[in-house]
Amino acid sequence: GFNESRTNASGQYEVKGAGPVDATLLQASDGLKINGVLIDKLDTHTTSNVHASDKVAAINQFTAETGVVATGSNAVKIRVDLVGATMAEHDDVQIDGITIDMSGDVSLDNVVDAINAGVAGKSNTVASSKDGYLILSNNTGSTITIDDTQGSTGAGELFASITYLDGSAVTTTLSSGAASARGFITLTSNSSQPIKIEEDRKSTRL
Repeated sequence: GFNESRTNASGQYEVKGAGPVDATLLQASDGLKINGVLIDKLDTHTTSNVHASDKVAAINQFTAETGVVATGSNAVKIRVDLVGATMAEHDDVQIDGITIDMSGDVSLDNVVDAINAGVAGKSNTVASSKDGYLILSNNTGSTITIDDTQGSTGAGELFASITYLDGSAVTTTLSSGAASARGFITLTSNSSQPIKIEEDRKSTRL
């Protein structure tokens, strides 16, 4: 659902999702209508296309009819325990399924650099740091996944906690160093007129 609306600096009406998207395919049977237009999946979409980025693509195929553009975003903050972890046990950290060797990292800056080097050209996720936290973010809405080791030794010792930036829980709770966070969708009108949204499946969260 959508529940946060405002007019942006360009005078366009915006509506932001009430929370992260759910893990279901967006399709016509959901009954989602934007400005009276029924939204359906792309012809190429399967049941695995459940990310915010997939739902953005589905919505935007109807932009000419709805006058609305969807965009995605996602950002999490992670507490990294470089003191408690034995770094030699974390040579196979995974970010978005991409393996990163952090065995030689001794600072948060090292971790940020290792992630950005490892995911470059493979994922939209970008690493940074703020207030002592590792920040992972993207501007597509793709789901962010983390796992601090592929083995059992040291699991959960490096990644101590993860939340969205506002402190709310991610969609799959951290367990043994692994978690996932689905993204968010914002709808922007091409005018200052409110966006009419109708949803038959009240439990569906885009």
